[in-house]
Parts: sequence; C-alpha cells; structure tokens
Amino acid sequence: MATVTPFPIFSSTHPSGRTSPNDEGRSTSALSAVGRCRVHPLVCGGPSAASEFCGIVYKCSAQLAASNDKKASKRLMKEGVAMARKYLTETLGIDVSVVDVEIVVDCRDLIDTGGLFASCLLDAGCDRIVVDAGVGPPLSPTRRSIGVPGGSPKTAEALDAARVPRERIVARYGAGAVPPSASEMEDVCELAGTVSVRLSDAASSGEASEAAEVWKELMAEGTEMVLELDPNVMDDAGIGEVSKALAG
Repeated sequence: MATVTPFPIFSSTHPSGRTSPNDEGRSTSALSAVGRCRVHPLVCGGPSAASEFCGIVYKCSAQLAASNDKKASKRLMKEGVAMARKYLTETLGIDVSVVDVEIVVDCRDLIDTGGLFASCLLDAGCDRIVVDAGVGPPLSPTRRSIGVPGGSPKTAEALDAARVPRERIVARYGAGAVPPSASEMEDVCELAGTVSVRLSDAASSGEASEAAEVWKELMAEGTEMVLELDPNVMDDAGIGEVSKALAG
C-alpha cells in the first residue's frame, strides 16, 4: 500500500497569510513540521511578487542570450540565483533549509530559457520544479494580466527542456485536464518522477476516487502521484475516502 502524506499548496494565498506587502502576516515556521509545500508564484503573493518572479525568468532568458560570453553568462546566472533565493526566503518567507519547496512554472518558461530557469530555481533552494500543463486557471489569466505571453507546448517537451533529474521534477495537470494517452503518459513518466493532478472542485468524493484510479492506471511503476484537493470544498471524510483510493 502506498503512503499518503498531505502537504499545503499555496495557490491563492501567501504562505504567511499576509494580504499586502506591508502586512507582516504570521510566521511560516509551522511549515517545518510538514516539511513540504507547493507554491504557485504568479498568484500566491500578489502582483508585486508575481512581477518579481517574472524578473527571474527574464534574467534566465538574458543568460541564455549571453551563452557565447562566459563571463557575462556566469554573472547573469549568479544574479538570477540571488533573485530567486531572495524571492523564496524574503518575499515568501520560507526557510528552504528545512522545507522542501515545490514551485509551479509554466511550460513555455522552461523551453524559452533552455532549462536555465529550472536550474536557477533549484540552485536557489527549491526542491522540485512543477511543470504546469497550462490547462485553465490559475496560471494563464495571471500571465496575461502582467503581460507575459500565454499558451503552453506539450508537457513532455517542457520536461525534456528542463534538463533536471527525474526525481526533481513534477508534471502537473490542472482542473479540467483530460487524462493523456497511455503513450504520452509513458513519455511524461520517463522524465518526471511525480505526476500531480488537480481534480474538479465540483467532483464528489466518489467521483474524485474514480478519477484518481484512472490516473493511477496510466502511470508507470515508480512514479509518485499527488492529488490536489481543496479542504474548503471537500470535507475531511471525503478527503479520507479519496486518500484511501489513492493509497490502495
């Protein structure tokens, strides 16, 4: 039987719970007891934090453009890692030395930076890169609102572009995503050690359990599955039922 370990996903709120840059919020030290969290950077910290995160993408793009100039490339790499570390530890207030942080990124950002963006985030202290398949909210509307081009290529293409070890990368399918074909999932599982699925908030616990079984059957042996559930929508009994189906 598989192990089920819950952890928080910050998809609309700041990890500290603060609502503005001047709001100190609460300490994020409680995350150390959980040991793991996931962050949606374009929506969890407000517009200023989203712009800061996009600045890291642009820095990695500049590094790629300067690839023929080793001195400039190295300088840009260091600047990008410093920006990413500041974003994680100061803007989000997470101690990456005790909390394994997963950060959600758009497929296009990995491809357009030749994988440098993934390396930058890992060097800054992230534990895993979560590659979003680009299906529906929350990424696409936010990207458009801050002037970042939308649209995502196939997930497998972005996973390959990331060029990081399999155990450090997650393939994420958002709410409304249709399970891929068996051959496509095989390609994904070769590159990603974890597949994360957000089921529709309208799904009952029974429907969610059935959907979890469908996704599980598609995955290759040795691939971890993460099921995203909203405790504000599904009660503890329902979450327990789905967790049992996932673990079984």
